[in-house]
Amino acid sequence: MTIRLLSRLTGVAYSTVYNLFTGRKSIRDASAETVRKLSSALGMSMDEFYNAMLEPERKTQEAPICNFTLMWRDEPVTDLMIKGNRVLLERYSTCPAKQLFHSDKISLYELGEIVRTRCWEENRADLAELLRLIGLETYDPYAIVRKTHGMMAQDPIWFRFEGEKLTYREVRRINIVEGNRD
Repeated sequence: MTIRLLSRLTGVAYSTVYNLFTGRKSIRDASAETVRKLSSALGMSMDEFYNAMLEPERKTQEAPICNFTLMWRDEPVTDLMIKGNRVLLERYSTCPAKQLFHSDKISLYELGEIVRTRCWEENRADLAELLRLIGLETYDPYAIVRKTHGMMAQDPIWFRFEGEKLTYREVRRINIVEGNRD
């Protein structure tokens, strides 16, 4: 079911449904009537729906991610600072090719989705072997990105975490030696 169809079926404003399902608005902020309408349309109890909507938020809030700098080779592009459930961005470059973020404030959920784009696909046939190579037992995008610095074979973007002084060349070498590259 699409967000637009769910909005039409329930009479809940499209923007409200969109914001709830993309993590821009927490289900905690929704009215009981909105929760009732949406859960009914989806064939769920209000409790089931509420808990299902909270799950991605809980996972993101528990994620071991910290402030970091988005890098383009050795050039700092954007600093990310986590403040409560928001992520604030301070840009040093306006070049669109060097950006991963669409606005200067994003939710933790949106950050989680961006982090997932810097990881291997969860359904890869060789995922268990890749995880073993970097010392992980389970698929956790934040843990993967902490190990690989979010480096991908197809671009020079990577993440430098607080307290690190690594260079692009050092991160590439680490990823190649440890088998972290795509």
